[in-house]
Amino acid sequence: MADTLQSSNAKVVVVFASEVQLQELFSEFHLLLQGTLGFSFPGVYIPGLREFLLKVRPKAEPGFEFHNMLWEEVFDYSTECTKCPEYYWSDKRKVECVAGVDDFLSVYDTMGIILITLTLLGVVMTTVITTVFHHFRATPIVRANNSEISFLLLVSLKLCFLCSLPFIGKPSTWTCRLRQAAFGVSFVLCLSCLLVKTIVVLLAFRSTGPGSGAMKLFGPAQQRTLILCTTAPQIVVECRELWPAGFYLVLGYIGLLASLCLLLAYLGRKLPDTFNEAKLITFSMIIFCAVWLSFIPAHVSSPGKFTVAVEIFAILASSFGLLFCIFVPKCFIILVRPENNVKKRMIKSPR
Repeated sequence: MADTLQSSNAKVVVVFASEVQLQELFSEFHLLLQGTLGFSFPGVYIPGLREFLLKVRPKAEPGFEFHNMLWEEVFDYSTECTKCPEYYWSDKRKVECVAGVDDFLSVYDTMGIILITLTLLGVVMTTVITTVFHHFRATPIVRANNSEISFLLLVSLKLCFLCSLPFIGKPSTWTCRLRQAAFGVSFVLCLSCLLVKTIVVLLAFRSTGPGSGAMKLFGPAQQRTLILCTTAPQIVVECRELWPAGFYLVLGYIGLLASLCLLLAYLGRKLPDTFNEAKLITFSMIIFCAVWLSFIPAHVSSPGKFTVAVEIFAILASSFGLLFCIFVPKCFIILVRPENNVKKRMIKSPR
């Protein structure tokens, strides 16, 4: 092509080529290029440019009408765009649609294997702690602050760990809907249990005695009702990766419950009780909020399958934080310091 152009008497050359091809062409005969005018057409409309170029007259050059026709074809070709079908992208030259490349977190990826292993580890640990609590369910440390809510909290934590599994593997319509629903309901149920536990702690120490009216008004039935009422508003949304407003709405409701738990637990953190859960809940909520506040910018800026990996990491980190902060200290007393798991050690004398 370079040899042909060098031996030609043409004054105007219209080239249809990509940027890489033009660079190779220019490198062959750059000394011959004088007064070159180049254009790139990425589908952008420049008002008035078409009309201007069609009115330009060269140095009395023959064949003007032919060049005029070429400019018409160039502009008609560049400004008429067709949207590619779903799951198809435009190629690098922006001239045809090609099949999109699947980019998802596979169960065979190293990252996928690590996240699955951490998920199963969390499920096993939660199951072991549940077994320990069930075996020692008659002891004071398990019965304190409503053992029924403690077991429900353990079940919800197991669901929190398990809800990360639908995020791994090639997504489909049902897995996409399942993972958002499982994520939202599991964490809201978990935070609802923590909210009830915190309220019980505050009411128990604000009351004048075991038979006070406050504790009667917030008995087991009322506690179950509050858990149901705070879990029910959680919504199940469709998977819309391009506009994830529903997901952030779910996350906002979880953040609201977490903030309320943190506030109430912080108010009761210094109550004189050996088995006071308010301090443990405070620590767990600080970790929970820190994880999810750092998750949002990481989720927005992560490309492709790393977006899913960041979300799974946030799910696992917050679940492990709740499990370790709330239940591991109690298991330590049950298994290692059984002498402290007696009723007379429950109440500390206020200083």
